[in-house]
Amino acid sequence: MESDMVGERLGEDAKALMDQLTKQDPSKNVVVLAIVLEPLVAGLLRGKKFLLVLDNVWDAQIWDDLLRNPLQGGAAGSRVLVTTRNAGIARQMKAALVHEMKLLTPEDG
Repeated sequence: MESDMVGERLGEDAKALMDQLTKQDPSKNVVVLAIVLEPLVAGLLRGKKFLLVLDNVWDAQIWDDLLRNPLQGGAAGSRVLVTTRNAGIARQMKAALVHEMKLLTPEDG
């Protein structure tokens, strides 16, 4: 039975490709991600509406280095939801709306 989910095997295929490309030098993982995955993700999402959830983001640089460009080709109405403990990270990623949550009380947490 075939799936119609876009990119369902993307993770497996990308990992296999990265393993092959970085066998000699694992420090090149980010470069391989940028070269291999950026056009692949851009092609998969071009013209499609998507919701991407980036959970527990600690560094805004990943947005500029890998994600911003391939996501620009998505259809109108596409959204990226970012969760982070640092509102500055969300602002660096040019968040349209930053919603800061209050800590839960011990009774609620």
